[in-house]
Amino acid sequence: MMKRSLIKKAVFAAIGAFCSITALANVNVVAKIGETEYETLQAALTAAGTTAGVEVTLIKDTTENITIPAGFNGTIDLGGKTLNGGVLAYFANENSADFIIENGNIYCETPVASEGNKGAILVKNISLKLVNVNLTTHYHGIRMHNGAYVEIDGGEYTVVHNKASTYRLLNVKAGAVKVLDGVFQKSGDYNGAESAAVIAVA
Repeated sequence: MMKRSLIKKAVFAAIGAFCSITALANVNVVAKIGETEYETLQAALTAAGTTAGVEVTLIKDTTENITIPAGFNGTIDLGGKTLNGGVLAYFANENSADFIIENGNIYCETPVASEGNKGAILVKNISLKLVNVNLTTHYHGIRMHNGAYVEIDGGEYTVVHNKASTYRLLNVKAGAVKVLDGVFQKSGDYNGAESAAVIAVA
């Protein structure tokens, strides 16, 4: 009887240890593609590569700047979570990416940059659709360059000004933007028509 009891205790201890190890292993998971887990959103995007129609899901708030891989053709589902950082999709060649970001929040205090251009979402030679995204930026929100097409469908877009800023939510140097739905607003300390503007087309 004593021997059977000891065996049971050993089995339960082993199961408990296994569950603990499994739980610990999942602590750092930030994003998923199907059932495959990744510790950063960038790692998931890199793994997605050019797989057509792939969906990358954010399952935990994350602080990182992400770079969209060339040829990425899929969806980033923010899953109601927050990406604290920016999105860089800036390509030399046309039709380098065609993707969707949906259902969540992007908070960008320090912009991403390429070739001297900066923004919370910096796009060139890509097609991007934003669906129900809430973007708050302390710099330009969506900065567009040649070959960029951006479609916005729902969400709230806020630029946070300081007295010296001339930042815009949409800063279109070259490209096309289509707004189906959404709220565009400014907050903070702004002065004058220039710094109060939220949309600018060069």
